[in-house]
Amino acid sequence: MYKILIRPLIVEDAAISWRWRNDAEVWKETGQKPDKPITFEIENEWISRVVKEQTTKRFAITVDNQYVGNVQLTDVIDSTAQLHIFIGEKSFWGKGIANQAVYQMLNYAKEILKLTDVYLHVKKSNKAGIKVYLKNSFVEVAFDNDQVKMSCKLEDLIAPTISIFCMVYNHEKYIANAIEGFLMQKTNFNSVIVIGEDCSRDGSRKVIDSYVERYPGKFKLMYHDVNVGAHKNQEIILKNCNGKYVAICEGDDYWTDPFKLQTQVDFLEWNDTYGICFTDYKIYNQNTNTYDHPNLIEKYKSKNSFSRNEIVLDNFIPTLTSVFRNRHEIIQYLEKEFFPGDWFIHILNAKFGKIKFLPINSAVYRKHGGGVCSSSDPILNNSKYLKSIEIFRKQFRTDYILQLLFFITKTKIRFQSLKFRLKHILKRE
Repeated sequence: MYKILIRPLIVEDAAISWRWRNDAEVWKETGQKPDKPITFEIENEWISRVVKEQTTKRFAITVDNQYVGNVQLTDVIDSTAQLHIFIGEKSFWGKGIANQAVYQMLNYAKEILKLTDVYLHVKKSNKAGIKVYLKNSFVEVAFDNDQVKMSCKLEDLIAPTISIFCMVYNHEKYIANAIEGFLMQKTNFNSVIVIGEDCSRDGSRKVIDSYVERYPGKFKLMYHDVNVGAHKNQEIILKNCNGKYVAICEGDDYWTDPFKLQTQVDFLEWNDTYGICFTDYKIYNQNTNTYDHPNLIEKYKSKNSFSRNEIVLDNFIPTLTSVFRNRHEIIQYLEKEFFPGDWFIHILNAKFGKIKFLPINSAVYRKHGGGVCSSSDPILNNSKYLKSIEIFRKQFRTDYILQLLFFITKTKIRFQSLKFRLKHILKRE
């Protein structure tokens, strides 16, 4: 697996790409072989000129930060553009690089440029290229001698394997860590980062924009003009997550394992009876600059499979580590404001499959003054829990087992609140 990204082409890339221009094997299937030897100076001048063109969007393809090829849109006029791609580093041929690069380019065309159609021309003999384009929602529309014209209606663009759900509000100090964790993932499938930025009062949006400018093929953005609140933001992001799977990480937390998504998606692909999986994590206290480790690997050593009944009784899933099957039918149950929203998402998803703990450490949960839970009064949080449970359980009046489990959970929460109050009274005395 590789970390595959597209980034804007820069003049410095000429130091590598000029050699590709002179490799006949690279151009064998493209029909765009240069008609003269290309020197570094010629390539340098060409890149300097084309990156300034208004009707082209030119990008470098990188694999684990190594520059390996180019992908570009030309003739960007109105709502259409033409796609071109080549992998110059032949050691990366046949390794799925073009597939992800093409997908990122199409996602960029759809989500950032707001185009409607992308087309291309490919040689009939380029079977590998045609296969890549067909995988990415292109269809053959015309034939001319040895060429095939293919077109992709972006409204029909295939969904990514996984959507990365990210809520952001006043996360200027932290969001870069979160995005870096998303971008470092090494996978053999496509992923899209779906960000809901809730009209922050700090520079969160500016930080996000800086990453979108550098890696525009990875993002789908919901920038709210007014603050809609955490619950509505969550609902909007979920509705825009169209991947087969969803991974959640809020903008103040971050991932540390580059194989996190691959490991979790592989498990769910191979185990149809499971709907959710999660991992171990660490807790970083921003105020004391210290780490705590819940050590779930040890805790769940003898039991690592769970049912919906168990998640109702105990919200044990660290959401920043979770990956679950995307079921849009659950969104209708989330239209009311529940606290915490992620717990109820897990309860709804667990109706369709078991929950699995995977023994890897993949993420860091950040405790800080601005966190939704970490900054709140635990008694107030428990009050929100109880109100949310009461609203939620009314939607499932005929599910008597669920009703009983919620009754038990409410009793536990009330007892916990009583302990908090007694502790507070004793501390005052």
